Amino acid sequence: MAHLLLPTDFSDQSLKAATLAIDLFGSKGNQFTLVHSYNAAGLADPLVPGALPDLHKIHSDGLEEFEQKLRSKCDLASAKVNSIVAFGPLSGVIDDAAKEKDVDLVVMASSRKVRFVLLRQQCNWCDAGGAHSCSRDPNGCYLALLPEDPVRG
Repeated sequence: MAHLLLPTDFSDQSLKAATLAIDLFGSKGNQFTLVHSYNAAGLADPLVPGALPDLHKIHSDGLEEFEQKLRSKCDLASAKVNSIVAFGPLSGVIDDAAKEKDVDLVVMASSRKVRFVLLRQQCNWCDAGGAHSCSRDPNGCYLALLPEDPVRG
């Protein structure tokens, strides 16, 4: 089945994006990887030794809480759910995870609305009512533009 990467900043919008992905693809047999990245200015400062493990624990705990919220909204009993917490820029973490984990789809929220999904292959659910159009970007990924309130057909 499909392997979806669900980046999160723990916001309500990222929870909506993850919920939308699970609603569109279903949980049965699918794999979902929750991804969170973090940066912190000053960690390279030698006067702040040992801060990275504490920060990692804080962000790992946040991702566990996010997963529990997601499970309260979606039935994930028949899905495999993994998580990645990494230090670094989100774009690099997503790119590395997508390559290493053989991800089929990345679903994430913008700052205001869940509006797009990035696909590694041609979208097979456009006609199901979830997305209205797909186009290919210069890197070979497909971009599916979603309506504000997607409804499955």
